[in-house]
Amino acid sequence: MRALVAGFACLLAAACGSQEAAFPAEAPELVENGTSAAPPQPDGMSLQVSGSGIGWTGSGSSIAIAFGASRAEIDTALSAALDAAAEKSANDECGAGPIEFSRYGAFTANFQDDAFVGWSLDGESDIATGDGLTIGSPRGQVAAVRGYEPILQSTLGEEFMVGDISGLFGEDGVERLWAGTNCIFR
Repeated sequence: MRALVAGFACLLAAACGSQEAAFPAEAPELVENGTSAAPPQPDGMSLQVSGSGIGWTGSGSSIAIAFGASRAEIDTALSAALDAAAEKSANDECGAGPIEFSRYGAFTANFQDDAFVGWSLDGESDIATGDGLTIGSPRGQVAAVRGYEPILQSTLGEEFMVGDISGLFGEDGVERLWAGTNCIFR
């Protein structure tokens, strides 16, 4: 149990790093036996992505994990929250250097030197941005979000940015979202 509490404290410490998260980090309440009263994804909270990491919101509170957290911390939190084991892979030929990946269905967490550096979302999922953008969001919804900018000279297709989050439109709306360091060949 102490390891669980220590691991969760490390997650929260990572959220307080130099990059500002899109949601405020709040320490979980500790109960008498030393375990956390707030697991990585408490009931009533949903996983969200931001331009600086990932987090959980709902029930009047939020938890953020910023880029820079360790792979072990991210994999532990995501495996518990998404009730799935990661499919792990790597690519040594990315423009940003070698990147390792932990994929959970449509969501992928990216790592360099054991640090969480980015994420991507490329399939049907309940995961959304703080502005409510998801895979399949219509163009009009995306264009109405503050900070929306189309990328006019993209070699990837109909690319856009909303703050620090990038995305691609397909025929049916958003087909991919990502932030941080990713392995994208332009």
